[in-house]
Amino acid sequence: TNTTLPEFDCAKINNDLIEVTVLDGPRAGRGLTFNTDGDLLVGIFEPHIAQSPYEGPMELVHPNYGGMEQIDLLHDGDYVFADYEQSTLMRMTPDGKLSLMATGIPTYLVRVGPDGMVYTTNGERGLNNVIQRTDPDSGVTEEVLKGRDGTPPFEARVMDFSPDLSRMYIGTHTDSAIYVVDLDEDLNPINDPVILAASVGSWHDGLGVDACGYLWVASYDDQSTYRVSPDGSDVRRMLNSSFQNGMYGHGVFWGTGKGGFREDALYIPQPNNNDTVGEAIIGVPYRTWQGKVVNAP
Repeated sequence: TNTTLPEFDCAKINNDLIEVTVLDGPRAGRGLTFNTDGDLLVGIFEPHIAQSPYEGPMELVHPNYGGMEQIDLLHDGDYVFADYEQSTLMRMTPDGKLSLMATGIPTYLVRVGPDGMVYTTNGERGLNNVIQRTDPDSGVTEEVLKGRDGTPPFEARVMDFSPDLSRMYIGTHTDSAIYVVDLDEDLNPINDPVILAASVGSWHDGLGVDACGYLWVASYDDQSTYRVSPDGSDVRRMLNSSFQNGMYGHGVFWGTGKGGFREDALYIPQPNNNDTVGEAIIGVPYRTWQGKVVNAP
């Protein structure tokens, strides 16, 4: 399997944001993703799902569906989102037609992994507290990692993978730590999670890993977004709602480099800022680069 990323000079990483703005066109308060072509932002703008080019206008894809959380793009071009009120995963076609993917999934996070599986967490929504993955075609769900009952105990809320797919990073909704666990070639944990960084805000609403292996973590309690170095030794607060346009993210999502959406910028759904979308140019792309999925089947 080819997991080689295009070359990027990680020595160019800047410790300052280049620019922070709030976009006029797209809307998203819960979560967002991009269409297959990468030129439309698809966001949860409750109680609707809407899509928009970089400068607008916004168009409703599926109206009047309450109780949604995160959304992501499946490998076949459909979307998957969480219905937390019904504890289901829902599939949506690009023209807005819905179908049931899986039941019994009380989740906040919805992340389509590099293996095409749908990864979810239920640390906030359920008592079982595990990271799970669901086959989007069959709806079969399996446990990946225990949370509260594991070693050490934690309550998983968000997660992402390292660029080489050898590690999984986990943020929680009960403490300030970011955890890390090593993975085998099938993305299964091979040891117990350990703390990567101990003080990264609290109540993590988003976690994404850039092409250089740095983690970007959205913290609800202090309305901030942190950058964490791959070894956890350098934790920096890069965004804060009190001094950057009200910028607080209900997740962190990279652009595609298409249709005006920069591949080196975070696009941030802002539930506390009129469901607008923030753009924070960080100068580093995501680990999947322009929508091409690493380790795709």
